[in-house]
Formats: sequence, C-alpha cells, structure tokens
Amino acid sequence: MKTRGYVNEFSEILEMLNSRTWTNDFDKTRVALAILSERAKDRRMDKINNKKEVEEKEPATEKQKNFMNKLGVNYSSGITKQKASKEIEKALSSEGH
Repeated sequence: MKTRGYVNEFSEILEMLNSRTWTNDFDKTRVALAILSERAKDRRMDKINNKKEVEEKEPATEKQKNFMNKLGVNYSSGITKQKASKEIEKALSSEGH
C-alpha cells in the first residue's frame, strides 16, 4: 500500500474513533496507529495464506523435481510445490544434511 493509502486509512480510523462516545479518556491517535498496525499485519497474513493456498495446488517446479531425483526421493507425477518442499526437507533431515 502506498503512503497516501495509509494516510487515508489512518484518517478513516481516527474519524471513526472521534465519532463515538467513550467512557474513558484516551489518546485516539495512539489507538488509531495501533489499529492501523494490526490491519497491516492482517494484510500480510492474508498475503501469506493466499501464497500457501496457491502452493498447495501448484505443481512442483522442475528444480524441485530435479533435486528430489538427486536425493533419491520417489514422488508422483502430480506432486505439488508444497508436498515437494516437505519431501525435500524430509530427505535432507534423514541424510543429516
């Protein structure tokens, strides 16, 4: 997200905080910054989860297949990136690499 987007999002959050009646006095700017930070974390997690979902379905790369062959790993022709990564890790850990 570009700077202007963050500024707009911060302003939107601050406006929402200012529009409510609160029983306790608090620094709304600090709360808005904390909320903005949490929203940024949520976006990063969504991006990571989307990448994982794609990897669960995408076929393994030729580089992964070649490395599995080199390690002597038997695998099916439809192996996914995620499964190939796990098989490679397993083979490397069992060989003591």
